Amino acid sequence: AELLADSGAATPDGWQIDIVDRAPDGCRRACSLILRGDGQALTVSDTEATFATTRWTFVTRVAIRSLLGRLGALLLHGNLSRCSAGAFATLGPSGSGKSSLAIALMQAGAAPLADDIVRPERVPHGWQVWPGHHEILAEAPTLGRLGIDPAAWPPLWGRADPEEQKYRLTDVTATEESRMPLPLPLAGIFLLEPRSRTAEAPLVERIPPAAALAALMLHCEWLPGLPDRSDLLARLGSLAREVPIWRLARPDRIDALPATADLILSTLDRTCRT
Repeated sequence: AELLADSGAATPDGWQIDIVDRAPDGCRRACSLILRGDGQALTVSDTEATFATTRWTFVTRVAIRSLLGRLGALLLHGNLSRCSAGAFATLGPSGSGKSSLAIALMQAGAAPLADDIVRPERVPHGWQVWPGHHEILAEAPTLGRLGIDPAAWPPLWGRADPEEQKYRLTDVTATEESRMPLPLPLAGIFLLEPRSRTAEAPLVERIPPAAALAALMLHCEWLPGLPDRSDLLARLGSLAREVPIWRLARPDRIDALPATADLILSTLDRTCRT
């Protein structure tokens, strides 16, 4: 069977997306996800225990993103990690090395907070960001290049091709309290430049707001049917003006990842002190 989500619709209870199983003998509803209109409560209907893990993965990784986007949330394509000042994001297109860098950051002490999607939010005292999955998804070849044994981590889902199998890496030192879905201050954003085969060492460069806005627009999710794109653009402009944003250039070498992670964390630490 194949798990699918419909486009969603407004109901008296909130915004609802139905998750359905599509099989040769037809479709049937697996469960429903309902987000209350004020965004303060999320309900998932009961589902069979046999498929609970698969469906929950689908709901949390696909349906919630659709719901947040349709409700007008600012969504950025990237990873989120914890730092001493709160949290920071690394943004980049698919294949840019976000997962490999997130693993190196985890090894350097920056625990993962969200994978693939970052949701910043403007509040009276600045910007905060909401954690998502406290984990990183990585394929077996990526783990092999990093010298990590995939057998030590549980697979997220299986594939016919073993090289496509995703593994779920989590911070084994994290406590239940640190995994609570509470917002954290957004200390900074790093925009990943294409990896260079000639670069000797990683390099960060802070960019001005106008350039930051133009770069952030490339990493923002502009879903069709958004309530108000001009409002979304205004929030993106505020983010570019009020949060430190750097371009990150790095060598195209696995052995340069620890130095890259250390540079990110030292940059954040130095910025917070000043």
